[in-house]
Amino acid sequence: MSLEHISGAELGAVLAGPTLEEILAAPIRTRLVTPGEELTWAEGMEAGSQVALRGGRCWSRILGYACLAEGRVEVLPPLWISPRRLEVHLVLFPQAQPLPLLQPEWLQELLRLAGVEHGIQTEVLEVLCQAPLPAGLRHTALLARGTAPIDGTDAFCRNTRDLALPCSRILEDGTVDFSGRDGARIVWPGQVLVRVVPATLGRPGMDVTGAEVPARPGRELPALPFKAGQNVRGLCHKDQAMALISKVRGHLAQAGDTVAVKLVEQLPEAAGLVAVDRDLRISGNVLAGATVRAQGSIVIGGCVEPGATLEAQGDILIAKGVSGESTRIVCQGCLETKFIQEGVVLAQGHILVGSYILHARVRAGGRLKVCTGGGPRGGSIVGGEVHAALGIEARFVGSPSGEPTRVGVGPDPERLERLDKLRRVVDFCDAGILRLLRTLGLKTLEVGRIKELVAQATPARRGYLLDLVRRLTELAQTREQALKTTENLQGQMADAAAESRVEVSGTAFAEVQVHINGMHHHVTSSLEHPVFSRGREGILVAAQRLAERRVSGG
Repeated sequence: MSLEHISGAELGAVLAGPTLEEILAAPIRTRLVTPGEELTWAEGMEAGSQVALRGGRCWSRILGYACLAEGRVEVLPPLWISPRRLEVHLVLFPQAQPLPLLQPEWLQELLRLAGVEHGIQTEVLEVLCQAPLPAGLRHTALLARGTAPIDGTDAFCRNTRDLALPCSRILEDGTVDFSGRDGARIVWPGQVLVRVVPATLGRPGMDVTGAEVPARPGRELPALPFKAGQNVRGLCHKDQAMALISKVRGHLAQAGDTVAVKLVEQLPEAAGLVAVDRDLRISGNVLAGATVRAQGSIVIGGCVEPGATLEAQGDILIAKGVSGESTRIVCQGCLETKFIQEGVVLAQGHILVGSYILHARVRAGGRLKVCTGGGPRGGSIVGGEVHAALGIEARFVGSPSGEPTRVGVGPDPERLERLDKLRRVVDFCDAGILRLLRTLGLKTLEVGRIKELVAQATPARRGYLLDLVRRLTELAQTREQALKTTENLQGQMADAAAESRVEVSGTAFAEVQVHINGMHHHVTSSLEHPVFSRGREGILVAAQRLAERRVSGG
């Protein structure tokens, strides 16, 4: 069989392909015939689809490709119809002979036979019939396009107030300007905080035959992805929360999937003992010797004077700075301040300092960054001990006079303590499981053997054995959960350790001690732009314009 006399089954399979790209890539070469053209090579054959038989001769009824099919000759329409019947394309394969000038009625007949009534591209038909197309090229032309359906949108959760608070701004002198952040948190009674925007049904389309093409309806949310916390109520529809609404005026807060509004206590300054069960806003200073405790966040418009103590279950924001050897600040969230001069500062989250840290003990459970506000010495960590679990950024570490300064990154003590507790839980469970197995007369935890023991026991002893089995099961489940939590925590710590580094954009001076995950390095002479990170055998020091070199740990 010649290339022009390709089988109808093969060509039909090509034209039924899922995409035009696949059709055009097929190694097909066939013969295009026109309406009324005699198929001289098919003399004596039976007439198949779209072929007329007159006087023993075969004639094509349509514009199409002549093919053989089990002793019959047939003509296949040169059309590709998309899987959803939204598009109809004319498909022209390369021809050995020049192509005829196409006629509008030929193309219209093809569309009629295909049942096409909607979206016919009249202008395209006119252009195709203006001049013969090149014979040696593969060519497609869009003859009809249906109206695509518009699928419905899935239900989604819209936060009418941004639950992610904007960052504070560090002013030129290093002062922390948190006015934007503080203002963004204020909400009012009756204000919608989060709401579900319902799914839509969409709009159906119409295929090229005029049939409706259904739209995919949007998916509803199975539940609001946030829970109502303190001073927040849920607005329900059919027993499902559809919105969260503030009950009071206060500060918007989010912890995990819980949205709350915290009441705010306002004070001009803090002296003596101040303890509140909400957020606290102090417009002035925390005076020397004062103790301030808040179950929310603490925002201070002034400074923290020597000897003060601050404790917060949320963030602590201090515009002007912290000073005093006996000053102590602890928060469960993040801390931001202009400077830290002496004292002890502990934060479970990130710490942002606008200008410098001087002779202080500072520890962050996240990252610690010292910005460059406050003049040429801005961005300094001098003296004391500074540690952050996820990394440290500063412009200067140490001082030209060789002030001993210790900086480090690695797991925070709370995670290490949690790991230790988990190990103790596993040890406790192992001891308990071993003791119970001995009582049962077993060496290993064999479920089948335990069932036999219970089944064979007398009624009086069976209750005792079932109680042992219950305790054994509880210990085994507790042990498994502790091991899973340990594995997850160790993975988090390993990921954090791989990314943790001390980055110094300016100078790390002599007598700086760098500690990273149990390794340490002593800087004996000033380094410009160093980045300290952990290697396999020690701390790696990379400096700008210098090749990375390995420094052995010890």
